[in-house]
Amino acid sequence: MAKDVSKPLTRDAVLYFVYLFLRRKKNLPEGTASDVFETLTVADLKFDTPVAGKPGYETQKVAIGLVIHFHRNGYLLFTPLDILNDSKKTMKDLVDFSFANYYLREDLLP
Repeated sequence: MAKDVSKPLTRDAVLYFVYLFLRRKKNLPEGTASDVFETLTVADLKFDTPVAGKPGYETQKVAIGLVIHFHRNGYLLFTPLDILNDSKKTMKDLVDFSFANYYLREDLLP
């Protein structure tokens, strides 16, 4: 039986999706609480060690991971790569982008 994903997400739900993903992947600075999450900038995030000869690989990996995180929960998300490539953008910008650019995976519904 397909998961019921017919309900749109609230902005708070999108915020939780993004926060939970980044926290589980250990991209957030140590001890980051959810109430200060939106004030962090992309520059504050912890990325893996850069791969020689592949600039931007770390941000691509996080962007794709976030898209997959939404997909596994029954939603499609346009890639947030442009947000993650700008070190001055905040997590509020990332959440706002994600909220404005996700949609329901209606093809899963029976």
